[in-house]
Amino acid sequence: MPGPEQRATGVSAHAHPALPVAPADPPVALTHGAADVPPVSPDASTYQPPRRNFPLLLAQGGSYGLAGKLASTNIVLPFLCAALGGSLIVAGLLVPLGIIGTLVGYTVGPNLLASRLPSRTVMALATLGTATLLFALATVGLLFRDSTSAVNVTFLAIALGSGLLSGIGTIAFTNVLASAVQRERRRRLLFTQAALGGLLASVVAIVSTWMFAGRDPVVGHIALEWIAGAFLVVSAGCSLLIGVEHVPTTTAKAGPRRSLVTTLRRGAQAARRYPWLREYLIQQILFLSVVLGTTFFSIRVAALHGSVPGSLAVIIAVTSLGLVVGAVLWERVLTRRGFRGMLIGGTMCSTLAAAGAVTVERLGLVGSPFVHAIFILLATLANDAVSVAKSAFLVENARPEELSELSAFTQLTIGVASAVLAVAIAALAQVHGTVWPPMILLGLNLLAVGAAWRSRYGKPSPESPTPPP
Repeated sequence: MPGPEQRATGVSAHAHPALPVAPADPPVALTHGAADVPPVSPDASTYQPPRRNFPLLLAQGGSYGLAGKLASTNIVLPFLCAALGGSLIVAGLLVPLGIIGTLVGYTVGPNLLASRLPSRTVMALATLGTATLLFALATVGLLFRDSTSAVNVTFLAIALGSGLLSGIGTIAFTNVLASAVQRERRRRLLFTQAALGGLLASVVAIVSTWMFAGRDPVVGHIALEWIAGAFLVVSAGCSLLIGVEHVPTTTAKAGPRRSLVTTLRRGAQAARRYPWLREYLIQQILFLSVVLGTTFFSIRVAALHGSVPGSLAVIIAVTSLGLVVGAVLWERVLTRRGFRGMLIGGTMCSTLAAAGAVTVERLGLVGSPFVHAIFILLATLANDAVSVAKSAFLVENARPEELSELSAFTQLTIGVASAVLAVAIAALAQVHGTVWPPMILLGLNLLAVGAAWRSRYGKPSPESPTPPP
């Protein structure tokens, strides 16, 4: 299920779908995966996919991309959790829980593809599963919003479940993309899906603001999740109509699958062996304040403006715009300034957002969600840049035979660290009427800027499997 807005960089744009309520990070372990090679089939050299596949994938990805904007784990779900009276600590934990669920999905997905289920069916089932979760969330939001425990349990389950389905759907999509569309058309397909999903999300958000202007704000917020679930059903239907040859994944050639414990042990050994990997982990932990910046502002807007009709729609429209702009902006920065330029630009965007929040809090200009929407736009650009640079740098520098293990190890390590920081971020975000919460975020972001300036990330160079010593 493509969320092609995820990355327009040449390193990762072709292989990484993002499920609607999944973490924004592209799955690094799949960048050398099925999307880069033709299907393993005796007739692979002569196989031509049906012409209907391109428009079907465009419709599937556009619908899926729209749902991704309306039910984002980074922004929308923390806002809804806070607006429905859930614990703000729980709201802050949604992103790291989604990451953990996705890692589990990566281990389950290959086993499903090794069965008799075609990749398109696995992709459709994962999409329908996510739609079911969103429908359940909307139902709880309407019927049990006065029960804090029900809201908390529901959002925790949604984060873990959607993360699991994200990992499964990601692997299925790479297999579908490999055999459903000619190689030369894949990049164009994903860029078009990105633009279409962002445009549709902006239109839906604006129209919903008008439709629910005179009603209970929570009803308007929840309606967006019903719409997201409905478009996921459309996306699943398109997936089932895609014409692909089913070639079950075989594990014999790749050897026995390693357990997660083995992967983590080998990742820890690699961290001791490679100084660049230790430096990478330290830097990514320093960048967590940038990655969680959107969650901070989302919870803060919910605490300040959750009762304002259309406030969530405004955030969705702004973030959709930010992702489309970021896809173009960061690709150019990557080409001209490399990964380091993306990191510096991203951390500076996040720092500017935090500085702006400090200013408006000091001046008392927090009466409108549009003010914070500007900060969320900057935070979205920052998150996009740091996530792409992080994943692409690992792909560029890890040895191919170690990439999958290092990806799982670094994602889990960073996920645990982000869970700890997310609790602090959520606690800070709920405190309003004082300037010190955004000031703390500003201080953390300044540390991230310093780490970006000191980084040794260069331009993409496939010829260099490891970074300079």
